[in-house]
Amino acid sequence: MSGPREIIAALGRSGNTAGIVAHLAATGPSSADEISRVFSLTRTGARKQLVRLDAAGVVELEDRSFRIIA
Repeated sequence: MSGPREIIAALGRSGNTAGIVAHLAATGPSSADEISRVFSLTRTGARKQLVRLDAAGVVELEDRSFRIIA
């Protein structure tokens, strides 16, 4: 688990990040594809957000088999 600073930094990276966390809290597990549709992001953009949130310890990814090229 990351510390408070990492979590706050992860939530503050974009306008959608806090909304994504709220969406996951309200609806439960969601795919990057679903999140991309709800928040008008590309699927890659949604994946990047989820990876950042996972790295900060805010969410836990169920499928780590995809690659992100940044």
